[in-house]
Amino acid sequence: MTKIIKMKKLKFPIFILTIILFITCNIPPKKISVSGQAIDAVTCTPIENAHLVLGNYHATGTGYSVDVLDETHTDADGTYQFEFKNASGSEFHIAGKANKYFDTDIYDNIIPEEKHVNSFNIHFTPIGYVNFVVNKVDSTYNSLHIAYQGVYGSFTLGVNDGWNKRDSIIIKMKGNQNNNLSMGVGKYMNGNSIYDKLKEYTVYCISNDTITYILNY
Repeated sequence: MTKIIKMKKLKFPIFILTIILFITCNIPPKKISVSGQAIDAVTCTPIENAHLVLGNYHATGTGYSVDVLDETHTDADGTYQFEFKNASGSEFHIAGKANKYFDTDIYDNIIPEEKHVNSFNIHFTPIGYVNFVVNKVDSTYNSLHIAYQGVYGSFTLGVNDGWNKRDSIIIKMKGNQNNNLSMGVGKYMNGNSIYDKLKEYTVYCISNDTITYILNY
């Protein structure tokens, strides 16, 4: 005679499985920690009250979407700490803003594991200002065009007949260091070009200060 297994014998294993699934589904996500220091890229001094935002990048069909996981401000020693729940994403991105510095951002290999120490120093480049002044010294032309395009800004200066004033512009540059510039220069006489050339300059800027740099043509 064939023995029939009654369904009630399976109740205990199913009950245990249900408990395991319940516990697993209700385990809170692990918290990931990221810490470090915001520092001046030139002097290596700490930067207080820098605003830092940690984002999680997700690839989409048309680009990326960003979820903000945490944000904070650095303390008097420039230190910061993020704590966020484990999240999936293709990239982790830290963006920073600080007074008198260029905005910065870093893409680093943040390890989404609870026991892993993620430590990153975030470097900010100080801002300096240059007042570029065009000064005529050559009487063989009556029009001048100077163009500059760089990482930290761009400008175009055009000086025409009269020369009764200096044409100038103030632009942001890297502070407390040399800035290498390549400018396109064009000289004109009665609408005809005398020459066009690329001229190289090196300008030292002071952080949070404005220097005057005279371009003699």
